[in-house]
Amino acid sequence: MGWDLAGCFRNFNGCFGLLAASAISVASPFVCAAAEAPVSEAAPTVIELFTSEGCSSCPPADRLLSELSRDKRRSVIALSEHVDYWDYLGWKDPNSSRAFSDRQNLYAHKMRLASVYTPQVVVNGVAEAVGNNRASIEDAISKTVDERLKRLLVRCQLSPDRRSVKIEVEPFPLARATNAFIANLALTADGVRSKVVRGENSGHTLLHDNVVVKLSSQAVSQPTFAQSGLHSLIAVPDNIDLIKTKVVVFFQDPGQGRIFAAGIGYPTAR
Repeated sequence: MGWDLAGCFRNFNGCFGLLAASAISVASPFVCAAAEAPVSEAAPTVIELFTSEGCSSCPPADRLLSELSRDKRRSVIALSEHVDYWDYLGWKDPNSSRAFSDRQNLYAHKMRLASVYTPQVVVNGVAEAVGNNRASIEDAISKTVDERLKRLLVRCQLSPDRRSVKIEVEPFPLARATNAFIANLALTADGVRSKVVRGENSGHTLLHDNVVVKLSSQAVSQPTFAQSGLHSLIAVPDNIDLIKTKVVVFFQDPGQGRIFAAGIGYPTAR
């Protein structure tokens, strides 16, 4: 089944809530014997994919996002965010969350879109595209090249009980228009397999990468970050293969605006 506007578009209902904040702080530094992401010379590009296992047009978008994130010629930081508004149409996506639907709704509101749909990508918080159309995504990327993202140096340390990860982001001077910005922390998982038995993808086993399993957001002041950096803790869900996880940190202007800095860290050594 191809990309079907009638089948995939869903009206958004004015639910523009931001994600609930969790334990992010800029207090006392800790020591991280950290696993770090390899540093690339290319400026990072953050691509958020809004997807669902209930949508037959989404598996090609999932595969395309994986390809883009593995392209060595560029530095794509991928986030696969499974929305929940397909859950009532035959198949409940085990990776879905209302928080991701709310996040997509807020983007739609800011971009003055008539509706939300899947699969949709948002590039660097400011440009959107059809998620299973490579040309559309490349066009959205080209619209964001005027402001290169700063690469964050992210260090991670897994707790002894393997139930949480400490995250440290090195400080650097900021020059945003507002005093505060939004720090987003995501724990993502690769190789997430799901056997779908109902809905549009019934009978298929789907494989997902870059699935966001935890996402938290909190306002941080520019002066505090410039002096102390960012220190945080993120919980690890049960039944997660830590070898296949990443920590993605991305900074965003208030009101879910432009993403201006991003980086990746690893809870386990690579």
